[in-house]
Amino acid sequence: MTNLENLKKLAEGLGADASKSSTNLSALNVISKALGGSGDAQTNAEAIFDIVGASLDEMASPAMLKGIIDRTVTEVVIPEGTTEIGSYSLYSCTNLENVQFPTTVSTVKNNAFAGCTSLKAANFLEGVESIGASAFGGCMALETVTLPNSVHSIASSAFGGCAALKSFKVTEGSSDNVTIPENATGIKSNTISSGTMLETIEIPAAIAKIEAGAFAGATNVKTIKLSAALHTIHNVLGGNNTSLTTVTTSYGAEVSTPDDAVGMVASFAGCSALTYAEIPDAITTIGDSAFAGCTKLEAVVLPKNLKEIARDSGNPFAGCPLKSMKTRDNQDSEFDIDFPDGFTTLCDLALAGASGFTSVHFPSTTASIGASAFGGVSTLTKIVIDKPENSIEGAPWGATNATVNWLG
Repeated sequence: MTNLENLKKLAEGLGADASKSSTNLSALNVISKALGGSGDAQTNAEAIFDIVGASLDEMASPAMLKGIIDRTVTEVVIPEGTTEIGSYSLYSCTNLENVQFPTTVSTVKNNAFAGCTSLKAANFLEGVESIGASAFGGCMALETVTLPNSVHSIASSAFGGCAALKSFKVTEGSSDNVTIPENATGIKSNTISSGTMLETIEIPAAIAKIEAGAFAGATNVKTIKLSAALHTIHNVLGGNNTSLTTVTTSYGAEVSTPDDAVGMVASFAGCSALTYAEIPDAITTIGDSAFAGCTKLEAVVLPKNLKEIARDSGNPFAGCPLKSMKTRDNQDSEFDIDFPDGFTTLCDLALAGASGFTSVHFPSTTASIGASAFGGVSTLTKIVIDKPENSIEGAPWGATNATVNWLG
């Protein structure tokens, strides 16, 4: 296929009509206009710079220009001052092995590097905020992705089809000054749809949401490090993962939880090898099947802002052999499970089907405990609640072997 034919195909992918283009330049101008550029460049070089959002005199190497135009480039240095890498900018540059990003880039748009099958690393500098859909889709040689804490939005399939991915990490540095804008979308579904060699995943500090199946392709991941700002976590791995053993959280500055936060829903359900989990402080609700089927989960670090453990259809901790569930500042508590100040609601069947713990403490803020909250938990023998006697009905809430001590 000729360069002109490739360019026409690219234009069609953008919804533009380049069927009447008779030269590379005319086709490039069609693409430029479709992406919001002027579409009136006088040379191929000007047109390609219009597409990638950089001016002609900023690019040092004419050879690089030619390589971008005919898709043979092996290395690209994005000029300092560039703020956006446009859609399809380096699409299908199959020989591209290395990209150097400047400190000024904040946005990588859809399909920017899609089909760059020789690209081995994507190492972003602080300041990048969003990565578009399929931005690196089909980069089959991509082994390393390094993201700054400033990233707040990663679109669906951003790294889809990156089967060689071994490292998905965050650059070292403080997360205290991270800003999460109202339009932040978090990590969308199928961000990593393959990547069976990936063993560790780190989430940037500005990520506040993770959609279901975001890392469904990471079937051999062993450790996930969450951000403290996460307030909505759906089924991260797509369910029934057998390799994940540890979930930690990168605690940083004080976090806030918006009114529309969902909390945890089937977040790590079916992760049968998981033994330890730290829940981010921005989580206020542990919900349906959050850890259901985590049959080796013994220790959970609760968020200090936890308000409720709730359910609609699935017990949050069904099958978990829990031995410890406390906040990180209260690990020395004498109780196996110790809910934080501000906790209000333990729903019906919330801990039904769990086992291993013998004592539970509720703070004075507790308002409701479901009739069978501890249904079937035969190991539980002691419940302490900082409220007046019988102020919450239904004691011992399904824990048939437990005594209840009221301390109000």
